[in-house]
Amino acid sequence: MKKIKINDFIAISVMLFGMFFGAGNLIFPPLLGKEAGSDVWIAWAGFVTTAIVLPVLGVASIAKSGGIQKLAGRVDGVFSYVFTIATYLAIGPGLAIPRAGSTPFELIVTPYLPADANLLLPRLLYTFIFFAVAYWLCLNPNKLMSRMGKITTPSLMALIAIMFIFVVTSDTQSLSAVTGVYEANAFIGGFLKGYDTMDTLAALVFGLVVANTLQRFQLSSSQLQKMTIGAGALAGVFLGAIYWILTFIGHSTSGNFPDTVNGAEILLNSTIMAIGQVGAILLAVIFTLACLNTCVGLLTSLSEFFNLLLPKLSYRTFLTIFVVWSFVTANFGLNTILKISVPILVFIYPAAIVLIIMELTRDWFKYSRITYQITVYAVALISGVTALESAGISIPIITEGFRAYLPLYSLQLGWVIPFAILIVISIISQQFLDKEAKHPRY
Repeated sequence: MKKIKINDFIAISVMLFGMFFGAGNLIFPPLLGKEAGSDVWIAWAGFVTTAIVLPVLGVASIAKSGGIQKLAGRVDGVFSYVFTIATYLAIGPGLAIPRAGSTPFELIVTPYLPADANLLLPRLLYTFIFFAVAYWLCLNPNKLMSRMGKITTPSLMALIAIMFIFVVTSDTQSLSAVTGVYEANAFIGGFLKGYDTMDTLAALVFGLVVANTLQRFQLSSSQLQKMTIGAGALAGVFLGAIYWILTFIGHSTSGNFPDTVNGAEILLNSTIMAIGQVGAILLAVIFTLACLNTCVGLLTSLSEFFNLLLPKLSYRTFLTIFVVWSFVTANFGLNTILKISVPILVFIYPAAIVLIIMELTRDWFKYSRITYQITVYAVALISGVTALESAGISIPIITEGFRAYLPLYSLQLGWVIPFAILIVISIISQQFLDKEAKHPRY
């Protein structure tokens, strides 16, 4: 049995960080830093809950359960297939991969093109090169650790550190006014913004890549589980450090650029202020590397999963299908892609969170299958109604009833209280049944 070297373990953790850290992870913290004002670190704590803590727990739950299908299979076989496939497709070719290809172009390249320029050809060229490189990186999954863990992701982290040093040594000014979604409740505002990173869902699929990478070290099943959880935890530490840097940049420069409306604009203005126009080039490389790493992680995860599901089609066949699909979809433009993202996330995220929590507490409370079914389907019903409403679709009586009587529904967290109640009822019922089994009444 081989032992994993510390350098290899760090490289795997860095690789996982790179998979998590895409365009959204770059954009959201700076804007949070600006809009949250004096409540910035309260909002940051909420953001970290859904953008770091839950993804790390997601990796742990996958390591413990043995995969997303087994995790979802705690409910039933149908739910296992539907949830697993929906999650892979939603965060893969249906949303995150095309967004990863389109975001750097629209945020960094588009502002430097003439206002009346036709974006079709430049976008086609950019996304073609982007997905061609992603395809090449994904062709051999066994080399992901050396390529992502030791080259592309460390380069990304170093460039962000350089940007931070230049910005914080500039003449910065911060605003204290709390604006945007953070006015009502800074923590909840940050919590919901963490949804948008999609990393909790990504954790459920990246766990397979990490496990496959670790298997080359011939670890025992218990060692594999521990190392996967450890890699997730260390990746979370890296995420926390980078999120702190980006949030600090957004907050400390908020007074310099009070009219900025998105995180990319904040970073662009900040780097140009600090080092001139070369800052735009630096940021373009940062965005491209971040999106490329996430894209590679998702394409690899998808192709490996569907190759296991349908072994008659090779890994390379699925990779080709997903790359071509994502290239075509990315060229519809970022706004078209993002338009469907909120309802999808609002629907899938709560069920994923519930499955993660229940998996990590399962050994303590011995949840029965009926408990899984009642709890998860109840959460899915509430989040489904919420998702439809966020898409502008209202179900007569049900939507109005949820809005009027379900606590936290207006914050898109209407599932939280019912979940807590159902879990408590389940635990009490199980304890009663165990007691009856030990001391039956005749």
